[in-house]
Amino acid sequence: MFCKIDAMKKDVFKQLILDSVEKNYMHIENRHTPLKIYENKANCIIGVRRCGKTSLMQNTIIQLRKKSKPENAIYINLEDDRLYPLQLKDLNDFIESYYELYPKNRNHKVYFFIDEIQIVIGWEKFVRRILDTENCNLIISGSSAKLLSKEIHTSLRGRSISREVYPLSFLEYLQFTGVDYKSKSTKNKSFIKHALEDYLFKGGFPELVSFDESEARKFLQEYKDLIIFRDLVERYNIREIAPLRYLINYLYKNRSTLVSINRLYNDLKSQGISIGKSTLYDYMAYLQDCYAIQSVPMYSRSIKDQNRNPQKVYAIDNGFGLTTNITKEYGKNFENTVFLHLKQLHGVDIFYYKGNQEVDFYLPDKKILMNVSYDISNPQTYDREIKGLQEAMTELKLNSAYLITDNVKETIVTKKQTIHIVPLWEWLLEDMT
Repeated sequence: MFCKIDAMKKDVFKQLILDSVEKNYMHIENRHTPLKIYENKANCIIGVRRCGKTSLMQNTIIQLRKKSKPENAIYINLEDDRLYPLQLKDLNDFIESYYELYPKNRNHKVYFFIDEIQIVIGWEKFVRRILDTENCNLIISGSSAKLLSKEIHTSLRGRSISREVYPLSFLEYLQFTGVDYKSKSTKNKSFIKHALEDYLFKGGFPELVSFDESEARKFLQEYKDLIIFRDLVERYNIREIAPLRYLINYLYKNRSTLVSINRLYNDLKSQGISIGKSTLYDYMAYLQDCYAIQSVPMYSRSIKDQNRNPQKVYAIDNGFGLTTNITKEYGKNFENTVFLHLKQLHGVDIFYYKGNQEVDFYLPDKKILMNVSYDISNPQTYDREIKGLQEAMTELKLNSAYLITDNVKETIVTKKQTIHIVPLWEWLLEDMT
């Protein structure tokens, strides 16, 4: 019986392999940074669902096919329903199936692109063995931040390298929509600013670039449900869906703000939804693991102080705001956009700074300090943002900072400090072009 099941599973693998060989992968616009494959490493691609991981892999296959035969680069999605249920031992059947079809390729370097590998418990054992025994490069993807964990890198004996993939940056959004991001003519600036308006609210999921807001809203709701049911309910065996759905909606609605678990607990209680605080903490961790949200702690040299203070929460894409907000909230989306850009550009720890006033972002490794304010036309707002930066620069011993806003461009210079006030659209393109 088991042998028959195993044979059937191998037949499915062979069919998927042959389908991959014959498939004419459609090229889509390249991301700003193409995928670099590191030899003899597990190349891990990690990010939220629908952000473009698969397209990045398939575009890479297209490039490889220009230099070698189609059967030398194979793509397989482990979430294919024909493979269900999938266990660790089945991954070996995939390799055996491939070399049964192409035995001569044991003497050639081949590339295996394996999508959504995190669904197989213990997958890292398979990856380590294949890297040790076969003449191949592995490119694996997943929607779990656990692929970044120290435990995974340790179990792979340092033979993995990870790349986080986010929805499109603003520069990539301009590329996908055909807007010339290099020209700074008055005419072209108007196109860039118009594109920014769309990007701020529709977000950067590649599939939705050409959709209007009402169409995008429908798909974003589906994306959100996919995260809830595939990445959370199924992965963590969650039975009570109502608290989880309330939590993710709450976080998307309150993106770019401080979130208190105590307040969340009381809000849920007032709604008649019973859930423990420890479970809320677990759900927050799950949402971060699947890249639905990202959080920013308060900067402190004391871990205890960091944990004691509330964290600021950001949505992985501005578009999710369309699923919870009726009105457009420029302030929240400006700050959320800046956070995502900092994360993509620098990939280091990000904090908010708390002195007499709060400063939105501090990146200690890069010595970057930054406030974000959509509208600083009110003198009180202007003074508050500037004084907050000046205080933080003094305490952190920095000599420069940024204030990102809608349309003001100005430089404030004092004896020891410089504050660059920059429009969002210009700053988003500044370090990318």
